[in-house]
Amino acid sequence: MTYSLDIHPEYPTLRRLIERSPTTFVLLSSVERDICVAETVRRQVGRPFGRSPSREEAVIRARFEIYTSLPVQKIETMRHVIAVVDEIVAALDRQGR
Repeated sequence: MTYSLDIHPEYPTLRRLIERSPTTFVLLSSVERDICVAETVRRQVGRPFGRSPSREEAVIRARFEIYTSLPVQKIETMRHVIAVVDEIVAALDRQGR
């Protein structure tokens, strides 16, 4: 969802389909920017392929607005995984999925 619209001729159409799908969710550690940035950096730098902390911070800061502006449900993931799954399942149930 963070690619430039001219990356591929089909990308804008595919992106719109994803945005309009009732089963699309944005998973963010937090909807609060600074909390999300700090947690995402913490998670990413612990991975073997992780960037430097400053690069990870720049990436998530650049993408945060893109993710939060998408017209889909946002789900915060800085809580027990069962609570996250329960929220997704409940949202899908409300949609009859």
